Amino acid sequence: MNIATHQQAFALAQALVHALDQRDHQALQRDFGLSPAVQEELYQTLADFFEADTRLSLAPEAQAFASEGRARPFIDTYITHAQTLGLECVLFADGTPSEAILHLEVLEQDGQWALYCKYIGS
Repeated sequence: MNIATHQQAFALAQALVHALDQRDHQALQRDFGLSPAVQEELYQTLADFFEADTRLSLAPEAQAFASEGRARPFIDTYITHAQTLGLECVLFADGTPSEAILHLEVLEQDGQWALYCKYIGS
């Protein structure tokens, strides 16, 4: 089984966060398989962390996986028991790191990388 690279994982995670930020229901369902009910649950969780007009993003890719000056990188990676790549991504609010952590998993499906959104926590 192949493991996604940081660059591949970042591109997928960034696309998901952009779709969440834009409330792009079609992209969330088409690209990430998130049903309207799951999308609503994610939006409610995001509302617990952020004001309505907050712009969501990830750390810039050049800084995302480095832990210089911090206890953990902004995107922490690990290999799961199923041999997939797990990600714990600090969500940025208006360009600033927040307490919200987006938990994701990258796996290979039919020869392509797929992103599985697990949950948002802190």
